[in-house]
Amino acid sequence: MWTIHEEEILAATLLDLVARGSKSDNGFCASYLRKIKDSICAEFPNTDIKGTPHITSKIQAWKKSYISLRGILGQSGVGYNPHADYKIVCNNEQWEHIVQADKNARGMQHSSGAGACRIWV
Repeated sequence: MWTIHEEEILAATLLDLVARGSKSDNGFCASYLRKIKDSICAEFPNTDIKGTPHITSKIQAWKKSYISLRGILGQSGVGYNPHADYKIVCNNEQWEHIVQADKNARGMQHSSGAGACRIWV
């Protein structure tokens, strides 16, 4: 189970890799898992997080969220609050329609985890 601070370190490291040009259209460079693990270990020396399966699984989950988020935000009347809390903004009726169409969206409306999607935007 990832802590919020571990996720923040992961997201910050991924964003840094993107800023440094270590991500192409086909994904991250070969050494990205080592760089991420090094960043996490620097902050949490006793962590047992591994590149595979832990980091790759978390990134896959975030990609899945990003795909759902793109679909949600493409709908009329749906907004996104990028200021601090990264929440999806729409009325309850519209949200129920969204969840019926995309089961992955269920926990996303009030989750700040959608902020991690900034990596792929």
